[in-house]
Amino acid sequence: MPTQNFLLTEFFLPATEAETKQRIIDLPNQLPNVTLLKENTLLHSTRFLYEHPDKQTKHYVDVAVLPLDIHYVLVRLHGAYTNGKSFQADPDLQMALGHFEQALTALTNNEEVGAIIEKTNKKEPRKTKSLSNMILSIFFSRNLQHDRI
Repeated sequence: MPTQNFLLTEFFLPATEAETKQRIIDLPNQLPNVTLLKENTLLHSTRFLYEHPDKQTKHYVDVAVLPLDIHYVLVRLHGAYTNGKSFQADPDLQMALGHFEQALTALTNNEEVGAIIEKTNKKEPRKTKSLSNMILSIFFSRNLQHDRI
């Protein structure tokens, strides 16, 4: 897997460009671990600082809006480390982009942002499940082999 220094996510929202930009500016009021840094008028994007709630990691998230027609927009999320570090895979950065996407989707649907973010944080990691399943399968397969003898 090649190294990279950013992650990119795109999604569609059923909203106008002005509504979406207002919701983007309002994100720091909805997400406590997000800080608005600056708006780039040349690139038509807004930069945020995302601080991971449980860890000491910080990421830049750039949000850009591309109007498709009067009813839909394309939102592009560009996430990177604050120090420009390269990586192969980063679940924390993926989670940060996921939180932004969920927050903007919830605001578009007039839902509460905090409840949606808490649901995603409480998911049990798949590694734990697969590791425990592997250990149990080894244990039971050995017991079955001893019973046959």
